[in-house]
Amino acid sequence: MFNAMAVLRCLALLVLAWWVDGLADSGMVAALVHPRFFPAVSLAAGALFFLALFQCRRFTKPEKLNAWSIAGLLLILSPVLVSAVLPVGYLGAQTIEKRGLTVAPAGEYGGAEAERFSRNDAEGVIEIREENFAAALKEITHDNPARHLGKRVVISGMVHRDKGMRDNQFAVTRLLLICCAADAVPVGLICESEDGCPVAEGAWVRVEGTLEEGVYMQRPLTILKVTAVDAIEPPPQPYVYPPGAYRPE
Repeated sequence: MFNAMAVLRCLALLVLAWWVDGLADSGMVAALVHPRFFPAVSLAAGALFFLALFQCRRFTKPEKLNAWSIAGLLLILSPVLVSAVLPVGYLGAQTIEKRGLTVAPAGEYGGAEAERFSRNDAEGVIEIREENFAAALKEITHDNPARHLGKRVVISGMVHRDKGMRDNQFAVTRLLLICCAADAVPVGLICESEDGCPVAEGAWVRVEGTLEEGVYMQRPLTILKVTAVDAIEPPPQPYVYPPGAYRPE
């Protein structure tokens, strides 16, 4: 007796395995999870393939087709079906608007990331790059703000404004991915310019300026007094990560 349900289940698992493998091969898995989970995603694609092969043993075993069986198929295919309507992509300005800005990322930042920060700082210029983004923000806004007043900073990210900002303030932000896109935290540096920000909300900019004492949300905070703002293209990888995701240079 031919088991149509087992065949359909096998095909559904093969489609899901192909979809997961495609995410890994294309690099779009980076839009969903932290890099430490990349190997697990590849392993998951292989596991799904073997589960599909396992269904072949059931092709000749009788099985009733019922509502639960159909629901199981839809559950297997749900990631593929959802991605057909809402294509996989990186989070952006809308996520920052919904989740709110964090100006002093929580956590301990040391090792290679701290060394990168110190190396830049020793030259008198704090270059806030993706590999030291969280460490640099925590250092200059929370851990040792007084130590860095008057120093020049270069930072790149998305422009964000919220209701607590003055008319001449904006934030240069990135999304800090701790585990997956669901827990991404918007982090950024408050900037202040006499003319405000010349680009639109969500646009990518490279900002230069000097760290000064300022006020944000009616509280004292180290801010960046802007000397130059340049529009730039979004980077291939817009997220930043906690320590451990970057290899030492």
